[in-house]
Amino acid sequence: MPTSALTSLFESFAHSIAPITFTSLWQGLAVTGSLALFFKFAPRISAAHRFALWATAFVSLVLLPLVPSLIFERLGVTTTASSIATPTATHPWLQFDARWSIVLAVAWLIASAARATDLVFHVLRLRHLCCTAIPVDIPTLHQPKRCIEI
Repeated sequence: MPTSALTSLFESFAHSIAPITFTSLWQGLAVTGSLALFFKFAPRISAAHRFALWATAFVSLVLLPLVPSLIFERLGVTTTASSIATPTATHPWLQFDARWSIVLAVAWLIASAARATDLVFHVLRLRHLCCTAIPVDIPTLHQPKRCIEI
């Protein structure tokens, strides 16, 4: 596959997924924020109920991006490339060049490498601490004797 075809495929994917991602981001923040606020004001809810509510919130956040397509499908509305290209179509208020995706990927790789290096450093430090540790005898606490010894 030529590079230009791969780039155009990536751009078309990025243009279609970006609005869904942005919308899901603010909806997810709203759902989790309201649920966290609810738990703050209701601290005596059992762990099982908390788990059920968080699981329900997670499932709803996973399914939220699918809701518009389900509504459009039920109403019989279809979107095609020609209908999107009309002048009445909405455009994003902020649009980045495709090269920014490469910059973000490189930044993510650098941050991941830094965290991996930090992890290896601390594992080696912990191993050194474990190898140089000297056991200390702790006197046993006074335990009462049993009344009946067998």
